Amino acid sequence: MTILDTATVLMQSKNYSGSGDWLDESGNGHDAAPQNSPTYAGGVFTLDSVNQFFYIADHADLDFAAAESFTAIALVKPSGTVVGTDFIVSKKTSANNTAGWAIYHTSANVVGKISDGTEAAPYVGSALSVGSAASVAFVRNVADDDIELFYDGTGGGSPVNDDTTGSLATGNPVHLGAQSPSAAFYFLGDYIAFALWRSALTDAQVLEASYYLTNGEPSVAVSGTAVSGGVTEGEIIVGGETIILTLTNDTWHADLGTDDASTDALIAGIDSDGSEGTGWDAVVKANMTFADVARTSNTVVTITLGAESTYQITADETITVTIPAAAINGPEPFVAAPTFDVTAYVPPSEGSYAGYGSVGALRARITADGNTPVGYEPSALVAQIVGSTIQSEVLGHLVAAAGATSQETLGALLEVIAADGGTTSDVREEESALIRFAEVYEP
Repeated sequence: MTILDTATVLMQSKNYSGSGDWLDESGNGHDAAPQNSPTYAGGVFTLDSVNQFFYIADHADLDFAAAESFTAIALVKPSGTVVGTDFIVSKKTSANNTAGWAIYHTSANVVGKISDGTEAAPYVGSALSVGSAASVAFVRNVADDDIELFYDGTGGGSPVNDDTTGSLATGNPVHLGAQSPSAAFYFLGDYIAFALWRSALTDAQVLEASYYLTNGEPSVAVSGTAVSGGVTEGEIIVGGETIILTLTNDTWHADLGTDDASTDALIAGIDSDGSEGTGWDAVVKANMTFADVARTSNTVVTITLGAESTYQITADETITVTIPAAAINGPEPFVAAPTFDVTAYVPPSEGSYAGYGSVGALRARITADGNTPVGYEPSALVAQIVGSTIQSEVLGHLVAAAGATSQETLGALLEVIAADGGTTSDVREEESALIRFAEVYEP
């Protein structure tokens, strides 16, 4: 959830259906009816300053009592020099002694104004630049008893004292791009988004909302070999699995993938729901470094997991990737999707080992599964399994088995069996582990 999800009114032109009303995305039903056919092209509305605007019917959600705060943000792009006054959003007339609230601009200033029916000091800020999109936020904070304008998420200066003492409520509709209730003082340019909250957003929240209205809400799609279909304990032990993070509506920090705080923050956000002492957080995440993280483009990061011989779990783990603000240009962290699971190896019961009392018996099992063995010697077994697609599953089983945890690679383990012929007690423990693998092996 982002700050946009908490708005009382949320309208983004990029999501317009192409016909009918401009729908309120907040779910509160404050849809805007286009007046005199504003142009819609390239995902934005263009108003002609002659008679085009949007009409939102009066509602209690849009009115504010004497002790109620609010925040209104409009994302607009003026396309010509203002002659007189152009209203950006209004629930009042231009007259000083009419109740309501409004944002308008002139050739010299942007003005945020509230009134309880008597004249109150407005907030007068800098002018907008013709031809440049800008978010203008107007915040009334009753706790601080002041009003302030923000430009692209940055405060315009010192807040102005709120001189009102009564209600701002009025029966007027809200007009986007014109004065209310009698339409006049029309806006000239692109109207891209509008949002309203029945609260005073903090400076950080204004920045977040302005950023998301301008750039879109970011998301990250998680893919890679560790994610597609999940990953096994054995595959994590072997290493080489990938986690690919594809970012939308933002870009990765320029230093991500280097020895930088942005990389450390991203790694810290790859978290398991488990807490085993040899699980993901204690082993995989703890051992991950910037060398494992590659920023392959402005929007794609690939993480390649190293071999983790000490990784061992008794229960499945679910891994969630939280994208920190330090890793992107946006102001707030968010959770990527989907999560992915690491499946723990579950050994079969001892009673199921019957019939696999030797390496030769294991070879027979592999043969029965449709694989042609090179020979029945342990070294031939090594040759068949090492480097094969089942190597990681074998290794995961062996490392989880008693007597096998000291072995760093499957090849080393099987070479011991090959060299000693399965005659010593140490080797027979490892051989037994390999034999037990046959019970769960699928070709």
